[in-house]
Amino acid sequence: MSNVTAVTEIEKSRMCDLLLLSAFVSAAELDFERELYRSKWFEYRFMSPEEATRLFTEAYVKIYRDIWRQEFDVTAASSKQAIAAGGLYHNHREFALMWGARQAADALGAPYEVHIRHAMEIKLRLGWKKPPRPNQLCGIKKADRMLPALQKRWEDRSETMPFIGMPIYRSENFYGFHAQLDHQAFVLDRLGKHGHRVWAAGSVAIAQRLIPIEKIGEKWGEDFAARATDEGRRETDAPVVELAEGAALPCCFGRNDEVSETCGSCPAAARCRIVSNLTTRVVEAKYGSADPVKARAANQNADRQRRFRQRRAEKRAADKAAAAAATPASDIAA
Repeated sequence: MSNVTAVTEIEKSRMCDLLLLSAFVSAAELDFERELYRSKWFEYRFMSPEEATRLFTEAYVKIYRDIWRQEFDVTAASSKQAIAAGGLYHNHREFALMWGARQAADALGAPYEVHIRHAMEIKLRLGWKKPPRPNQLCGIKKADRMLPALQKRWEDRSETMPFIGMPIYRSENFYGFHAQLDHQAFVLDRLGKHGHRVWAAGSVAIAQRLIPIEKIGEKWGEDFAARATDEGRRETDAPVVELAEGAALPCCFGRNDEVSETCGSCPAAARCRIVSNLTTRVVEAKYGSADPVKARAANQNADRQRRFRQRRAEKRAADKAAAAAATPASDIAA
């Protein structure tokens, strides 16, 4: 179980990502990915948090420069850094800002480019003189006044977003992941609003294989499902790309929680426990703690307290010496 060679290549990749992230974000922040797994846009649900944060950063830099080009200065736009020099991992604070901004987008459920562009446009309409920094896009931990405006924009936009054609969401690769079931529910909801529902249902169920035709029948009846099947057979079938079991892992893989309902019903739970335990041991061996960021913060706080107490003691000693120096010798003799 603890033998690294028993771990698959994709699991090793996730372990490396978690090892890297452990130096930049706390264990609690990593565990929060379990919550975001059910809310984030479907393209990101089988992507590691590290990959997602890099993708978010690339989108942020691109849109930051686009906005600068459109609203401020065409010639200067391409030279704008948008993030701190040295890149995402050069600065702990810069990474924390981008990580938090990415999690806010995941909580809303929007694609990153859509979320970032909407947030920047709203800020500029409010009179901002330059594009907002990542932490100024939208908050996640506090009630943010931006959230209702962003939610409204995303709800309007989501009605026209295409279905996800990734192989992991097609029937030949269905393993019962929450993300797969959520996407089927998303497809079914969108079909309910479609103006040509029979054709659309046949396309997604038969040609694209994004939802079982049985679910179409349960929703609108067997006659509707039969007509949809006929429509779907006229469509060009999406290519079949079969993924081996374990070739796609949820974004929260490697952060197993045995009491979590999400973990308990996940098809990857058994492997996740193995990788989670192994990763924890590797992190402890490298940093001396299973939560290096929390340990570092505790050490920094203890160091601040030590310096504060030292300064206070030195001040008291100095005050006492000054008082003694100011006391006349006759008073001391008396």
